[in-house]
Amino acid sequence: MKKILLYLSTEKHASAFDITVAHDSGVDVVLPYDNVEIDEVEDIIYHSLFPRGPKELKNTAVFIGGHQIMKAKEYLKNTLETLDRLPLGMRVSVALDPDGAYTTASACVGNIKEHINVDGMNAVVLAGTGPVGQSVAALLAKEKCRVTLTSRHKKRAEETTKNLREEYGIHVEAAEIGVEAQLKDVLINAQVVVAAGPEGVQLLPERVWSGLEELRVLADLNSVPPYGISGVDEIDRVVKKHGKTVIGSIYTGNHKMRIHQEIIKQIFRDTDQVFDLYRTYELA
Repeated sequence: MKKILLYLSTEKHASAFDITVAHDSGVDVVLPYDNVEIDEVEDIIYHSLFPRGPKELKNTAVFIGGHQIMKAKEYLKNTLETLDRLPLGMRVSVALDPDGAYTTASACVGNIKEHINVDGMNAVVLAGTGPVGQSVAALLAKEKCRVTLTSRHKKRAEETTKNLREEYGIHVEAAEIGVEAQLKDVLINAQVVVAAGPEGVQLLPERVWSGLEELRVLADLNSVPPYGISGVDEIDRVVKKHGKTVIGSIYTGNHKMRIHQEIIKQIFRDTDQVFDLYRTYELA
């Protein structure tokens, strides 16, 4: 019996990245449903499960992706509620990884923890309002960091930290960074910095971070030049620069890929797995 992955996407087109990883991880067939509306999730789940009996459903699983993290979380909520209404045994495993955020954030924070005890540290997530940035912030807060999440727009940063507080019960500070003086103020006591901005946008000049005495670890998640942190190259595995540990995006990306592939394998081993942010981090 073929392994079939139901792929729900919040976007107009399903992610070619996610579909490729699924096939490379042993999935036979990926069924992409693009630009799904919330009220369509229930029927999609029903139609994917009913052709197979309880003993065969280990060969069916659900993966949820797309850039819109809040909408993707609603997909997960509706999927689990739909599964709970089904007869005993009619269940499949589900993984949520919006924009690759959960696997990337788990890899990033896991890599940082290999080189520093982050408990009690001051951490700053630059451009942290996107799916990856807010996921990194949530995991650093879970590890008992004092986290500040930045944006060029204070209101957007505050909305993101409010959502994090409501969902995870964590406290994350919001900060606006529009000019270099604001950047320096936010970073003055930081020991951990993660750049989570869009591709090709420099967020932190080397002249700023090289002189920060408290700073111990920097991780850049941008693989397209100009990189998010100048002086941190994408091919930097874990190296010392200016007395600080720097982690390049490819090193994190390789770890992210291993996590992503393992999740795909696990959701076909059992029918009761649910991979959200914390479960993904636990696996990482």
